[in-house]
Amino acid sequence: YHRGCEPIETLMDNLGLTHIRVPTDFSPHHIRRKTSVIVLPVNSASSIWQSECFRLSLDLFVRQLGGTLICLVQNRSELLQVLPVPHGENDISGFGFREMHSAYYLATENIAVHPVLAGLNNDHSQLNFDGYFTGYPANSEILITNRNNGYPVLLTYPCENGRVIITSLTMGIGMEFGSSDEARLAANILAYSLDGDSMPEFILDITEPVNEISEEFQMVNTTNRFGSYAEITLLSPD
Repeated sequence: YHRGCEPIETLMDNLGLTHIRVPTDFSPHHIRRKTSVIVLPVNSASSIWQSECFRLSLDLFVRQLGGTLICLVQNRSELLQVLPVPHGENDISGFGFREMHSAYYLATENIAVHPVLAGLNNDHSQLNFDGYFTGYPANSEILITNRNNGYPVLLTYPCENGRVIITSLTMGIGMEFGSSDEARLAANILAYSLDGDSMPEFILDITEPVNEISEEFQMVNTTNRFGSYAEITLLSPD
């Protein structure tokens, strides 16, 4: 049990996602038969980052068994050494929230078009971070950066058969998410991790400028609330 589990577990419950708490001496094959995603909650690596058994289990889960590992903000960058990286790459490096002078508020910038960022307004997102990454694999896809120095605060990279997603955003750093944008981003990360390969992409067959477009596609409401309309954002229209 780790106190940092509570916000992400509450979100999973609200999304109707089944979840279990994984012991540090977990069997990668056993867990992989139950789920394709492991989440390291806020600061959860502080007590187990030096465990070679835990590192090898995470490595096997991601690299060989094709699982996805989501790592939320940790208090020291050395804790990120538990994360699998592609062969030939150095461990993740940067600054954790104990190594920062203070958290940064509303100082992020979305720099990618990606399903994880769906519904987030780049200019007005209520996202805060308490750390950033200075070293990461060359094949990383950087999604959100520190607006002040350009270093990533959310990135993802493939690792052989699996994938790793790491963030220093303050999602769930307290007993709950600090804003609706934090909860939305966390939900997007979970959805992408669970079913990212089948997320729909629509290519519109437009050869000349038009005032209106028409496209049919299916949408599914996965919440327990009634939805009366859908908002669609057109990205990179050129």
